[in-house]
Amino acid sequence: MPKLVIVGNGRLDEDYSAVVDAADCVMRFNHCHTFSSNWVGTKTDILALRKGYLSVPGQAKLQFPSEVLDQASEFRVFDCWDIAPVEMPDYAQLYPQMAGKLLFLDTSWLVKARAALRDGECEHKSWKAPTIGFIALLHVLDDPDFVDYDDIVLVGFTWKKIWNGHPQFGEKQLCEQLAKDGKITLVALSS
Repeated sequence: MPKLVIVGNGRLDEDYSAVVDAADCVMRFNHCHTFSSNWVGTKTDILALRKGYLSVPGQAKLQFPSEVLDQASEFRVFDCWDIAPVEMPDYAQLYPQMAGKLLFLDTSWLVKARAALRDGECEHKSWKAPTIGFIALLHVLDDPDFVDYDDIVLVGFTWKKIWNGHPQFGEKQLCEQLAKDGKITLVALSS
């Protein structure tokens, strides 16, 4: 049964590197906060990014673990800015490892994430900005590129202590429902 693991940026209480590195495909996102912990393995096949994450005016070039940039065979960039247009940086110039491996996705994934939060049976309904981890999860569950993965596992998602603009409670409830429905597996829900 092909396994895809999505690695969250939450702090872990134990080592899950064997689970991550044994997966057929591993997706990480943004600048991979937990990569250096050695508890989430080193394998990286896909790096999911929020458009504009690397192009905030005045922001210095973000540092990604070189292993992530070197290993990733694909960089999926989600457009999560539907209010004001964000200038698209030349990712391949900033990060040469991304050249020829970029896939840009429009705001439809942001719309789907907001609809899931609005329509879901969760206590916290919000028009706040969904996390890139949640958007990437919905993308994996719906995109034909991932249809062959029978086992989708979230490792290291916390839904705590993140930016107040994210609807973490609603996302957590929807992910717990997806797990109950057998669509995903939740492991290492960090504290």
